[in-house]
Amino acid sequence: MVLKELLKEWRIWMLITALMGALVAIGPHYIEAEDGTTRLDTNIIQGLDLAGGARILIEPDLSDVPYEERQSTIEQTIRILRTRVDAYGLEDMTIRQVNSLTADQEFIQMEMAGATTEELKNVIDSEGVFKASLSMEAEHGDIILLGGSEFELEGRNESIVLGNTEIMVGEEKEVEGSEYSVPVEFVNLTEEGNYNLRLVAYKGEDITGVDITPSRSGVGREQNGNFPFQFQVSIDRSAAERFRDLAQNFEAGGVAPGDETTYLQGTQLVLILDNNVVSSLNVGSVFRDRVVTEPSISGGEPTREEAKEQMNALKSVLESGALPVPISISSTDTVSAVLGEEFMRVALTAIFFAVIGVGLLIFIRYNTPKVALPIIITGFSEVFIMIGIFADGSHLFETARGMSIIFLVIGVPTIIGLITGFKQSDFTVLMLPVVSLFLIGMIRFSTGLDLAAIAGIISAVGTGVDDQIIITDERTRERIKSLKKRVKRAFFIIFTSAASTIGAMIPVMTIGAGAVRGFAITTIIGVIVGISVTRPAYATALDILDV
Repeated sequence: MVLKELLKEWRIWMLITALMGALVAIGPHYIEAEDGTTRLDTNIIQGLDLAGGARILIEPDLSDVPYEERQSTIEQTIRILRTRVDAYGLEDMTIRQVNSLTADQEFIQMEMAGATTEELKNVIDSEGVFKASLSMEAEHGDIILLGGSEFELEGRNESIVLGNTEIMVGEEKEVEGSEYSVPVEFVNLTEEGNYNLRLVAYKGEDITGVDITPSRSGVGREQNGNFPFQFQVSIDRSAAERFRDLAQNFEAGGVAPGDETTYLQGTQLVLILDNNVVSSLNVGSVFRDRVVTEPSISGGEPTREEAKEQMNALKSVLESGALPVPISISSTDTVSAVLGEEFMRVALTAIFFAVIGVGLLIFIRYNTPKVALPIIITGFSEVFIMIGIFADGSHLFETARGMSIIFLVIGVPTIIGLITGFKQSDFTVLMLPVVSLFLIGMIRFSTGLDLAAIAGIISAVGTGVDDQIIITDERTRERIKSLKKRVKRAFFIIFTSAASTIGAMIPVMTIGAGAVRGFAITTIIGVIVGISVTRPAYATALDILDV
């Protein structure tokens, strides 16, 4: 009977929706371990503190940088470090800007679960060896122009010969022309028996500047379904002359889809960083006709954000030599995987006993399970919902089956909750779709669970208990005035308390670094989840239980 009454309340359906969304995000499932046994696993992303790994705090020397240029310099440094990280194949590394508590010092924090401090230092110390090469697919007997001379390509089984230079598969060698030498890389032999070559056009030292002036750089308005971007780079004149000479190996006239510009046929400019291909660009026919010392790099992406991201990535590749300012390592932290597992076990145990302990104290205080049980249930619900924030359910958005699951577990309870709310003429039910959108975002975007986040979850649970006690006291004190007015007064106190907590955490979140910032963010999210989901559900449960 009580359950039937509970399911008539939209606030209970809001709690159910949140719990189901967290369950889908966490995604408990069985996996096969290395020893052949099966064990339960989840989608929870364990941060550095729990999975083990390394963290480095870097301080860039901004003493000679004008104040108005400091932020852009830090962003440029982060982009270059990110490019180096990608070249090393360290995809899960986090690089972000943090500030000191007094906001007078800027730092860059690099961390990665499962990494060592030596790996992070290698990324920092690497100079980022960059080169840009013109790709070419050649046949035996083809004539190739290099350094002012013509060379007839002699193809062999595992090598090619240009003049007196033999180049093996996967090897790069200098081919001496009459005027200068050109590095040539023999990439591989195609299935058709042709030879994939790369003629090195530019090296890192040939890029003398990347223009970020708004009038010559940026993302334009949408055209043909894409947002175009463009920026200019400055090339050393001798390198630009070499590029023109190499361009003579290709005919003009190729046209890209949806573009009126003519391009060199049979080639692309391949951008290579630390021996890894990071991008390939079409080459305008103009490079065959004249020396271009300030070429434009352009492209297009489906969204403005993607276009800006791609433009910045290309800039980083072209700037991937030395960092714009000197840097020093302020601190390093290493957490072993064994210690991380122990942290996880202790932290989850602490959360469990915190909720149970609070429930027992409430039972002693009010001497009735009608109050203690709802507090324990909503306490665990709040913890479960919060943990869902740190689980990666993004894979569900990649398939029709996954999208169907999201609709069933979030869309259906939301619809039922809306129907029950409108039946009661309670238009505050319109906050339910807002909560549902938050849950969908929670499933799609996630971050790692660490000790700071766990501390924030425990803090949010403690704040929630305070609010629940206020609600209970307002309901159980002598019936002087209407119950509705007392509950409204309780929620006024709760919202005021929540606002003050959030207000106190925002400065910590914006200027704090590392664990302090993570704690502040988790506390704010916990407070929002509490006042929008678990507190209303708790008050509704007390109504039905007639406490």
